[in-house]
Amino acid sequence: MATVMFLASTVIMLNEAFGRALLNTSYFWAEETVRYLMVWAFFLTVGAAGSAGYHIRTELLVERLGKRWRQLCHFLSSAIGLSFSAILFYASFPQIYRYYTMGMMTESNLDIPLWVLFLAMPIGAVLYFIYYFSCLWRTLKGEDPFAGGTPIKIDF
Repeated sequence: MATVMFLASTVIMLNEAFGRALLNTSYFWAEETVRYLMVWAFFLTVGAAGSAGYHIRTELLVERLGKRWRQLCHFLSSAIGLSFSAILFYASFPQIYRYYTMGMMTESNLDIPLWVLFLAMPIGAVLYFIYYFSCLWRTLKGEDPFAGGTPIKIDF
């Protein structure tokens, strides 16, 4: 779903650039549509990217620690990630509620309720929470929770 959103936003951006440069025309809905597609795509992929091992991971210090200290670092990282995702989830609701009660719509004539567009935040937070919960679970089992998939090897 997120890939389709990224691709759709790319097509819309290219169409807008082509229209402005060659046809001297602009579409009023393009910029806003691209913005919301990108936000939704980001929040939908944030948990999946971690599960696949694509989050940035600095290992210089952690890999030099002993097994117990390394496990403690993994536990703390997982706990902080869980806390962050819970805070993101909790903090998103007042904004969604405000947009819902005010009946705010998008700026263009797409007329999409803003509260629907901002649902990306709590959905993404839940996906992120699931990722960090699985990291915490793997840490408690004695595994490296952030190893993810197989690392990408680049040969020159």
